Amino acid sequence: MHLSLSGTWAYGDSRGYGGTCSVPGVVLDPARAQPLWLRRQVTLPQQPFTRLLLILKGARFCPQVFINGDLVSQAEGGMCYTRHLFAHPDCI
Repeated sequence: MHLSLSGTWAYGDSRGYGGTCSVPGVVLDPARAQPLWLRRQVTLPQQPFTRLLLILKGARFCPQVFINGDLVSQAEGGMCYTRHLFAHPDCI
């Protein structure tokens, strides 16, 4: 099953989400020093999942994926595809 996460996301610094942006797209100047946080609520279809795979197509600077505040995946990277395979009790 495939679920697109393109669309409107909240963004901000240090989990202080003060604006919205369109993903995919460049949110802020990529030369800035602070990490950029993106957040979106996703409702998964009612199916029996054992794990999920998230593919980021161009995330910069070692992306991390959090589910309800828990770090579930991280990857080296810089403008390349990164794959995040994880299981989390709130998703399965």
